[in-house]
Amino acid sequence: MITWTKLIRMALLYVALPGAILAESAQAQTCPTDARAQIIALEKKVEQRALAARQTPETQFIPNQDELFNQVHALMIACPDNTTVNKKLPFMFFGLSYLAETAMHRAAIADLAYTALMRAKADMQKTIENEQEPDALRKVVADERRALMADLNDFIIPAMFDYGAVSGSGFAAFSNQETPDTCPYADGERFFVFSELEAHGKILQNTLFGMMQSGYVLTEPPLEYRLKALRKACPDHAKQITVDMAVQWTLIALAAHDAPDATLVNGEPQPADLVETASAKARELLENYELMREDPVYLDKTLSMAERALHEGNKMDRTRLANNASQTLDDIASGK
Repeated sequence: MITWTKLIRMALLYVALPGAILAESAQAQTCPTDARAQIIALEKKVEQRALAARQTPETQFIPNQDELFNQVHALMIACPDNTTVNKKLPFMFFGLSYLAETAMHRAAIADLAYTALMRAKADMQKTIENEQEPDALRKVVADERRALMADLNDFIIPAMFDYGAVSGSGFAAFSNQETPDTCPYADGERFFVFSELEAHGKILQNTLFGMMQSGYVLTEPPLEYRLKALRKACPDHAKQITVDMAVQWTLIALAAHDAPDATLVNGEPQPADLVETASAKARELLENYELMREDPVYLDKTLSMAERALHEGNKMDRTRLANNASQTLDDIASGK
C-alpha cells in the first residue's frame, strides 16, 4: 500500500533527479569572466517575473524545467567562490519561490538559497575579520551580512518548515545542505542564533494554530533535524537550543491535548499517545538541558559590565522559557 510519506518521497525523487543531472552538467563549467554582469541581468529578470506572477500567478512552474531557474542555478554552480554572485542568489531564489505552487518546490529552492547564503556569509566574514581592510568597508560588509541573514528567517526556514508540515516529514528538500556540520555562526553572532531560534518558535506556533483551526495536528517539529544539527555543530549554544527544542515539543503536546479530535495532515487520526509522547520528549530535553555545560560567554568575567548584563538577560530569558515549558507540561499532565 502506498502511504502519504511514500508518495512524498516518490515525488521528491522525481524532482531531484533532473536537478542532479543539471548539477553534473553545470559543474563542468567555469565561472564566466562576466559573472557580475550576468547575475545583475538575471536579477532583473527574476524581479520582473516575480512581480508579474503576483498579478497573474504561474501554474506550470517546475524549477528544473524552467529556463530562467536553470540559468540562475547554473551560475550558482559555476561560481561557488564569487561573493557578488552568492550575495544576490538568496534574494533571487526568494523571487523564484513566488512562482512555485507546491511546498516541495519552495523548499527545494530554499535549500539552494541556503547554500548560497552560507557561501556569501563566509566570504563576507573574511572581509570583516581582515584588519588590513578599511574600517568603513568592514562596517558596510557587516551591515550587508546582517541583511543577508534575514533571508534565513524570512524565507529559508519558513519554506522548509511548510514543506515539513505539509508532508508530515522531517527531511530536507533536495539535500541536507541546510543541516550544518560546522557551526554557521561565528563567536560574536549570538544575535543570529537567537534570531533563528525565535523564527523556529514563531513559525511552529503560528503553524500549529493554523492547523488546529483546520482540524490538524503535528506529531513532531518539522525542522527538528536542523536544530539537532545546530546543537551538535554549535556546542556553545547547545543549552539554548535544547530549551527551544523542549518548547517545540511542549507546543505539540499542548496542541494535541487541546484538539484531541484533530487528525494528521494525511487524514489519519492522531496517535492516541501523542500527548504523552510529545510531553515525554519535552521533559527529557529539559532534563538534558540542566546537565549540559554552560555557554562559555556567560562565564567570562573579563567582559564589560554592559556585555555581562546583556548575557545575563539572555540567560534569564532561557531559564524563564524552560520554567514555562515545565509548568505547561505539568498543567497538561493534570488535565488543566
